[in-house]
This record gives sequence, structure tokens and C-alpha cells, in this order.
Amino acid sequence: MTHCDLFFADAAILVEGAVEKLLLPMMIEKSANKLRGSYLTLLEVGGAYAYRFDGLLSFLRIPYLVITDLDSVRPDAAASACRGDTQDALTSNVSLKKIFGKSTVAELIALGPDEKVSEEKNCCIAFQCDVTVTDQGNQRTMRPRTLEEAFAYDNFSLLRERKITIGKAIPDDLDAAYQTIYDRIRSSTFKKTDFAMSLLAGDDIWQTPAYITEGLAWLEAKLYPPIAPPPDGALGLEEPAPVPLGDAPAAPLGEG
Repeated sequence: MTHCDLFFADAAILVEGAVEKLLLPMMIEKSANKLRGSYLTLLEVGGAYAYRFDGLLSFLRIPYLVITDLDSVRPDAAASACRGDTQDALTSNVSLKKIFGKSTVAELIALGPDEKVSEEKNCCIAFQCDVTVTDQGNQRTMRPRTLEEAFAYDNFSLLRERKITIGKAIPDDLDAAYQTIYDRIRSSTFKKTDFAMSLLAGDDIWQTPAYITEGLAWLEAKLYPPIAPPPDGALGLEEPAPVPLGDAPAAPLGEG
């Protein structure tokens, strides 16, 4: 491990790969701007290895956020990648299985925000969640398995308007659009790093995927907890009573 700055960091963020690493600074600026004032270590560890850093990060006593992928696969011997909403889909993400003790996508999706946080370990695990896409008066719930899919669904209107692109025309029908986006991002011709670079080079109009926003909000609250105002009189700062003029002490000779 060459990330020696981890030992001096205020917090750590563990990510899957290059795309998250490229986009995260902009996502922080958009969704958790206070974190720009913190010393953060960003570790690219992959989904299979994030849990291995638990001991070290717990020893350092710093909060850490894990941003990882749902990685849905078919519930058969081949365990090939499948859409997140596939019946009885499993996750191939070792870290999710190790951390939560759950192997089905349905179980992971059912977890609430509080269940993705460990106060004992001072960590939060962020992975894709369902996205409700509204388009031309219609709605469709889409379940991403990767960052790129989540980005497309959370920014569907920009995709529709071709303000961002995945290199494929988006059908009008939402069911067909869902399948088209999944197939395109799964294809060997889709270059994830090029996609990230196009976002950074384009207009700053996209929004951070919801699951990452949730994780960043947790980390921001850890490093910058809200300060509740003290109740009246709690600090003994009441306005002192005025001293009547007749009772005011006389100044010593030679002063005043």
C-alpha cells in the first residue's frame, strides 16, 4: 500500500475504480461542498477488497465511506451479469456479502439508510438503489447495477435531451430505454473512462447519483456535525443587571 497520506487524513473514501475516482471531486463539490475543506484520502480498491481495509481504518479511528456496486448476477451456476431487477438476482460483490451478510439483491435494496451505517466502525456503505425515472408523463423504476447505469437513470432527462450521451439513441418507451441503457453500458465497446471524461469536459449540469449523495452527506455530517444552539441561560451568558448610579463604586484617586 502506497497511500501513506491515509495516516494523516480526516477521513477516507474507498471506491470501485477509475470512473468514481475521476468524478468524485466534482460530486463532492456538487453534493457535499464542506468536504472540500477536509483532508480526504481516496482509495481505489475494487468491490472485492473494500472490506479488507476495515481493520486498518478502525485502527486509525477515522470515518470512512465505501462507494461500491450492486453487481447483480443471475441466480444460476453461470452467475452471469444481469439487470438489477432480475427475479431472484444475487450480488457478486464480495464486500457487500461480507459486510451485510446478505447475498440477494432484494435483501440489499431493502436496507434503509441507517442499516448501511456502522457507528461502531464509523463507516457507511453506499451502493446503487432504485431510481424512479419520469419521462413524457410516464414513470418507470430502474435498478442500476453500476455507477454508469445509476448516472444514466438519475440524469435521464439530460440523456433524453442529448446533453450527455452513452453513444446510443434512447428509445421513447421507458421499458425499451431501460434495456437499451443496460445493454449499452454492459457492452465491450462502452468506454467507462471516456464517459467520465466527457462529463468532466461538458457543462456542469448533471446531478450526483442518489446513492453517492447519501453517502457523502453521511461523511459530511461526521466531519461537520451540526451544532445545536444552547438553551437560554445554559452557558450563564445572561445579560448582567444594570448597576444603579448611586451604587456605582467610586474611582480611586488619580484615576478617571
